[in-house]
Amino acid sequence: MCLARDRDGNNPLHIAAIKGQVQVLKELVQTRPHRAQVKVDQGDTILHLCAKYYQLDCLELLLDVIPDPDFVNDADIDGNTILHLAVFEKRFEMIKHVLSNSKIEVNAVNKSGRTALDIHSLAGNSPDLEIQNILLNAGAKRSEQVSVAEVKHLEPSWQANRRNTLMVVASLIATMAFQVGANPPDGVWPDNSVQVAGTAIIAYSTHISTGCFCM
Repeated sequence: MCLARDRDGNNPLHIAAIKGQVQVLKELVQTRPHRAQVKVDQGDTILHLCAKYYQLDCLELLLDVIPDPDFVNDADIDGNTILHLAVFEKRFEMIKHVLSNSKIEVNAVNKSGRTALDIHSLAGNSPDLEIQNILLNAGAKRSEQVSVAEVKHLEPSWQANRRNTLMVVASLIATMAFQVGANPPDGVWPDNSVQVAGTAIIAYSTHISTGCFCM
């Protein structure tokens, strides 16, 4: 049932997080932890939903149970991480808990080129000093202060996973092609044979079986 989705793409784990049902969410995560990393149709992760509906207890549970850096730094369709969104929503306790996670990318840049500190600076005429201080203490910077080497444009996890999978498959295909070329089935003719040394034995056998022999 963890695979079931409603019309918005929410599975039971998403619904439990939105409703703040911590015990239900705990049971579901322990049963199907990978389902917590599935995104809804709008591109939000379950962590983004926790921030939008201010479900701090659910957020704490998820970050504790799933210690995956890709999970805490996963981005939505706009490139915003959970930290970007928590700052935008001015969720101080949530920001504090997210920053306590050693795997969080404090200066990740979204698709608009903004860090979490940039978003806080754009919050209006009365920025929250508590949020500003906790961000600065965690090493947060404005985008213009972040060096090129430090900039991390986070992409949705499914794109990274697809790219990694394609690289693995391509490597396997290349390896198999090389092995077949270098070590053909049945081996190659040795130097002391009547056939051309180094040519595939199976090629000679195939020619004989089909009635075709080529020197």
